[in-house]
Amino acid sequence: RSLDRKPAGPVFTYRDKPRRSIRVSWAKIRREATKRLPEPFTARIHDMRHTGITRMIAAGRPLMEVSMVAGHSQVTTTQRYVHLAAEYGELIYAMNERRAKVSD
Repeated sequence: RSLDRKPAGPVFTYRDKPRRSIRVSWAKIRREATKRLPEPFTARIHDMRHTGITRMIAAGRPLMEVSMVAGHSQVTTTQRYVHLAAEYGELIYAMNERRAKVSD
């Protein structure tokens, strides 16, 4: 998909209609998650942004592309996420190693 195109539709909807405010949808997501989790769901929407950027880098997306998607005016801002992506990769590797040992 080209980076210069807008998404096909709204990300946040209610009864198949676009939401005007992300905050309302985010509050609903937090309420629903808190009902299902043993502890309150404390993630912020900005945390999701960081997670998305980190996962894009961990998946090997070009740094310039990630920078454009993130809306960073400087690639150096995006480069801060590279160490997080490395830590994320190490965590996933360790989790997979543990799963392999358990299934043996």
